[in-house]
Amino acid sequence: MNSSAPPNIGDDLLLLLHAAATGPASLGGLAGALERPGRWIAAPDLCGGRRDNDHGAPGDDIIEHSVGVARAALNKARDESRGARRFVFGHSMGGLVALLMALEADRDGDAIDALILYEPILHDLLDPAIASDAEALVWDRAIVSEVAADVSRGNPEAGVSRFVAAWNETAWTALPSEVRRQLVAGAGTLVRQTASMLTKKLPLRRLAGLRTPTLLVGGDRSPAFAGLVLQRAVASIPKSRCVILEGAGHMAPLNAADLVAAAIGAWLEEQELY
Repeated sequence: MNSSAPPNIGDDLLLLLHAAATGPASLGGLAGALERPGRWIAAPDLCGGRRDNDHGAPGDDIIEHSVGVARAALNKARDESRGARRFVFGHSMGGLVALLMALEADRDGDAIDALILYEPILHDLLDPAIASDAEALVWDRAIVSEVAADVSRGNPEAGVSRFVAAWNETAWTALPSEVRRQLVAGAGTLVRQTASMLTKKLPLRRLAGLRTPTLLVGGDRSPAFAGLVLQRAVASIPKSRCVILEGAGHMAPLNAADLVAAAIGAWLEEQELY
């Protein structure tokens, strides 16, 4: 994954935005599966190098901070590559960041060329007046609250394992010990990320005018929350298509990268962007 050296002039730039509780390295497999001649792939750290004990100023918006990090990375790459096409992929929290960035770019007359969102966390698209949506929102908010409570009680492993059990197909005890250690060390950041996602508002009126072609991807083994968000998103974003991958779950960009890459490649070909 070439994320620091200036890119060769090529056909396109691909920005990969990671999920909460992970980092750029989590998308290494996907980057490898999407590599092709003339494509430069970058994966910025959405925490911007912050340490877990850096809580920021009161009211600090970690999602807004992440949008700034992602947009700066994409603009820098574009300037160095002299106008190559720009594609943005976002996973989970990274999907929210990618969508907000795409809306900002569209508003500024600088629309990106393609947007790919794998199960983005978009609370505002769910309607509490619809029973299924209300149930999904309660489920998600309960997890966020319980994780925060575990961390505040000085038991970060309980909180992180609770989060993993809710969103991943892999049991906590099945994760490698080093992965578990890193997740526990980042528990405070996870709490801030999930809290920021809950309160971040989508500009819904601008969403209806988004000009960027958008692929929405999910797995048939994912939580109901993720599937409902995809249904609402494909109905809300004009140039969008939704693909559900058989046998995949929420963490497929990490553990089924080839499957996700194949779906992305097929869609880019349909858009005549591959």
